[in-house]
Amino acid sequence: MSTDFVDIFFNLPPFHYMTKEELSAFVQATEPKIRSISSGEFTFTKTEYQSALTILYKGNFASEILAPSGRTLSVNHVVAPSVIAAPLLFLPPQKQAASYEAAMVIRAKSDSVIITIEKPDFRKALFAFPSLLDGFLALNAQRFSLLSKKVQCQAMGEIKRKTALYLLELPRLRNSVIIPMKYTELADRFAVERPSLSAVFKKLEDTGIIYRKKNREIELLNIQKLEELLY
Repeated sequence: MSTDFVDIFFNLPPFHYMTKEELSAFVQATEPKIRSISSGEFTFTKTEYQSALTILYKGNFASEILAPSGRTLSVNHVVAPSVIAAPLLFLPPQKQAASYEAAMVIRAKSDSVIITIEKPDFRKALFAFPSLLDGFLALNAQRFSLLSKKVQCQAMGEIKRKTALYLLELPRLRNSVIIPMKYTELADRFAVERPSLSAVFKKLEDTGIIYRKKNREIELLNIQKLEELLY
């Protein structure tokens, strides 16, 4: 079974810096476990926290980012092979529970197979194998970078909605509106940076939804598409 685990882990973050000899020693020290997960089964919920490093070996999962109201804000699909929720592994239990309460539910979207390594064993291995520590830190850094980009995209989406609503509410003459303030003042009203607002107007124009004229006059080329940005 050790040989199988070595082959599985060899090209998978956070193990990809390790040699096969190191991986063989790692498997012997940590004794990974395999188990099946049925489609629709929750692996981590807002009332649980991780006690092991979990690797999706076969199948696919979905992580749902939830608001306190229960509304889904984002859905991220994870396909095998992949490490699940690695950045949360070493959060203190109370903070992990808070993270799930505010943010995440993970469940299988198909019949799946996971591999688990108990947290105490994995912690010891991080000290024993510097290449594993490097890989684990690199994995978490990559996840943080992706999360930052996702937050930026969500923020840009919120600016789009504010802009669309504002344009639709302005007095309209032959599908044109005039913004009665400077763009800097409009950015202050939306509590965003001027470059971010400018980027939204450029995107709306590039996609054929609006056309910017002189003196802050905006022609609404596709009102239906503008309304769709509200939802």
